[in-house]
Amino acid sequence: MKKLIAILLTLVMTLSLATAFAAPSKTSSDVAAVESPAVEAEPEEELKIAFAKTAEAEEELEKIAEFVKDGADIAEYFPEEIAEQLKGENLQLAEFTALSIDNYDPEMGDLPLVFRFDTQFKEGEKIFVLVALFDAEGNVEWVLVDAENIAVAENGDVTVTFPAELLEKMGEAKSVAVAVLNEKAQ
Repeated sequence: MKKLIAILLTLVMTLSLATAFAAPSKTSSDVAAVESPAVEAEPEEELKIAFAKTAEAEEELEKIAEFVKDGADIAEYFPEEIAEQLKGENLQLAEFTALSIDNYDPEMGDLPLVFRFDTQFKEGEKIFVLVALFDAEGNVEWVLVDAENIAVAENGDVTVTFPAELLEKMGEAKSVAVAVLNEKAQ
């Protein structure tokens, strides 16, 4: 009986360690929450921002994974003007999630959104946030959010203040995804 209990305890501890050291996936299933500010509006026109699952975002994530699987610099995946800004940063894709944005009105102006990811970012950590705008023809436009609009809180939450112009584009796109890059661990 003691052997059986010892074997079961060993198995439970092994499984616990395996999940503790498992790296989070880069899909929206890792994202715990997204919060938007309260904006005064009629109930039927209330700003709605939520996580989504879209074919475009899933396909883009697969393309990124394929691109970097043999050690390619992720910065080179993006358009040249963005790649130039990311070069030399030794980056990895930390998070990738699709978003839906409904009822954004340009009069709302710039909006801070707070993301809570399974990835534990550190306060003050340098991260890059990119937005993928997918159109009806399957094209993607990547937009790099200005670093001054990104902050990591002490609890690891990431606040991204999206400019009104970008939010308008996000609302008009067929689908939207957000990629978060951070420095690779040494």
